[in-house]
Amino acid sequence: MDPAGQCFGYWGMAAGKAAVAARTLVEKLNLSSSPKKCAELSKEAAKIIREVHDTARDKAYDLEMSWVTEGTKGIFGLVPEEVLKEAEEQAAKVDEVSELSEDESG
Repeated sequence: MDPAGQCFGYWGMAAGKAAVAARTLVEKLNLSSSPKKCAELSKEAAKIIREVHDTARDKAYDLEMSWVTEGTKGIFGLVPEEVLKEAEEQAAKVDEVSELSEDESG
């Protein structure tokens, strides 16, 4: 809800340095028509974070994720280590594949 009293619904949001680019990628997931499990979405989030991170200008980062799910009974908690690790690995693979395809086309 904004100060004027208007209420908005979001399927995803991003904040920070590359928020606009990240928000665009989140919107492309089309979550309103095809809901996904939180573990699956953590992989998508890791890919988006990796994609919008500018390695030339930004510092290296450690990926940390948290969530509020039915599994946590609505309580804020850290994403389990195995889910986080799998998300990071999948994001790295996608990044490597996209770099290879750019090298071949360029």
